[in-house]
Amino acid sequence: MTEYQLADLILNTQEIAFDVILSGGAVFGAFLVMTYSVGEKLTSGQAIFASVLFTIFALLTTLVASVYLYRAYQLIEIVRQMEPVAVYYLSPAVPLGVIFLSFLGIIGNLKLMYDVRQPRV
Repeated sequence: MTEYQLADLILNTQEIAFDVILSGGAVFGAFLVMTYSVGEKLTSGQAIFASVLFTIFALLTTLVASVYLYRAYQLIEIVRQMEPVAVYYLSPAVPLGVIFLSFLGIIGNLKLMYDVRQPRV
C-alpha cells in the first residue's frame, strides 16, 4: 500500500471509531433520560432488563471504538516505518482512555438507576 492509501485508511478508521463513540454517547444519553423520566416507576424486572440492555450496548460500543482506535494506531506505526518524517500521531493511551471513561459512565449510569429506584427517607 502507498502512504496515501494508508493515510486514507487511518482517517477512515478514526472516523468510524469516533462515530461509534458518538453512538455510545446516544446510548448513555438515552439511558440517562429514561432513568430520570421513568426510572422510579419501573418494576424491578423492567429496571433490570433496561440496565442489562444498556450495559451490553455500552460495552459493545466501547469495545468497537477501542478496537478501531487501536487499529488506527497500528496503521500510523506502519506509516512511520515507511516514512519516518510523517506527521501522523495517535497516542496508544487513547483506546485505554475511551475504555476507562466508558466504564466510569456505565458505573455512573447504573448507580443513578439504583439511586432513583431507592425510596427516599
